[in-house]
Amino acid sequence: MKKINNERIIKILSPYLDNIEELKKKPNDNLENYGLTSITFIHIIVDLEKEFACEIPDEYLFISNMNTISKIISVIKGCKKT
Repeated sequence: MKKINNERIIKILSPYLDNIEELKKKPNDNLENYGLTSITFIHIIVDLEKEFACEIPDEYLFISNMNTISKIISVIKGCKKT
């Protein structure tokens, strides 16, 4: 699996969210404050799974479980490699 860090996650999030420069400084901010919606969340999940060659478990496929960069990193680290 590729190295998982804030920079890689930001790169994946950047096409979908607003004010990425501010988000870089605040990895624990709620992504919904930056424009995360249920539709963009689905796109981000697909991109994360592709980027890190993993399958995110169904129990984490809720915005509340992955609404910060820190939470995303934690979930990805626990994913099963595909």
